Amino acid sequence: WALASMRFFVGLGVGGGSVPVDLMAEVSPAHLRGKMILSLEYFWSLGSIFTVGAAWLVLGPLGWRALVLLSAIPTAVALATVVWLPESPRWLLAVGRVREAEAVLHAGARINGNTLAPFRLLPPRAPR
Repeated sequence: WALASMRFFVGLGVGGGSVPVDLMAEVSPAHLRGKMILSLEYFWSLGSIFTVGAAWLVLGPLGWRALVLLSAIPTAVALATVVWLPESPRWLLAVGRVREAEAVLHAGARINGNTLAPFRLLPPRAPR
């Protein structure tokens, strides 16, 4: 049961792992978007290399439970940091929370050392 429950939580983490990529793509400047997403995807390769190296070092002396626990650490860190991710401005607009979408865009600009010119987002129009 321990293995099945840990695999369940790792699966939740991996499944939710695409959300930050989507959010990054949504708020990245167009001229940097490809480079930023590609550099983020390098971490998948590094994680795979880490997993093989960890298995080589840990499986013999400590067993599979230690490997599962070690492999769950990055997922736990990612899960713990999700609280700092802003809502998607596009989603906020879609549900009519226009002022919050504007605040997220202003906060993102501020974090990146920029300021945005005054603007107002318009709620999406109903489909015809």
